[in-house]
Amino acid sequence: MSTQQKGRLICSLNKRCVPRGKYRRVTRLVDQRLVEEARKRTGSPVGRELMRQRKTRIEGIFALGKELHGLRRTRLRGKWKVQIQLWLTATVINLKRAVKEIRNRLAPAEPSGDGGNPSSPAVISAT
Repeated sequence: MSTQQKGRLICSLNKRCVPRGKYRRVTRLVDQRLVEEARKRTGSPVGRELMRQRKTRIEGIFALGKELHGLRRTRLRGKWKVQIQLWLTATVINLKRAVKEIRNRLAPAEPSGDGGNPSSPAVISAT
C-alpha cells in the first residue's frame, strides 16, 4: 500500500489526507509503548479505582506534612534547602509509618475491652 520515495513512506491514500504540497509527520516518544500501556491500565475499572485510592492517600500525606510537620511554610530559603526540608519531612513520615507497622505486627491480637473501637487511644506500657 505504501512505497518508499526519497527516504519517506508514501501511502496510496496520500492525496486524500494530506493537503497539496504538504506532508504530515507522526512523532512518537521512544517509550510510547509504555505510555500506551499505562493509559490502558489506568483506563480500566480496576485502574480507575486504584488511582482513586492513590489520590486519597497522597492527599492525606500532604495534609499530614502540612499540619504536623511544618510544610505549610518553609523555614529555609533557596530551592536546595527547601528540597532538603521536604526530604527530611518525607523521611519522618515514613519512619512513623514503619514504627506503626512494626508495632502492629509485634502486638498480639488480644480482644480489647472497648469493643474494638478504633478511635479509642492505645495504651503503651514499657515493662
